[in-house]
Amino acid sequence: MSNLTLINNNVLKLVQETVKKFIDPKAEVLSIESKAINMGLQAVELMQHSVLIKILDETSKLSLVSSMLPG
Repeated sequence: MSNLTLINNNVLKLVQETVKKFIDPKAEVLSIESKAINMGLQAVELMQHSVLIKILDETSKLSLVSSMLPG
């Protein structure tokens, strides 16, 4: 498994868990578009995720930010 695949799987898992915990346990993540943003104050990589979710029959788009420690 490549490092990129591992990172993408980790992001997917993190976003799914976050949406279910803080938005709605019934929410389904339909898509995630991620892009790098400026490094944080502690030299961590920051990513912005545009997430499309579905709850029952309604879809919504939201934005989340994650950080990853170097190394």
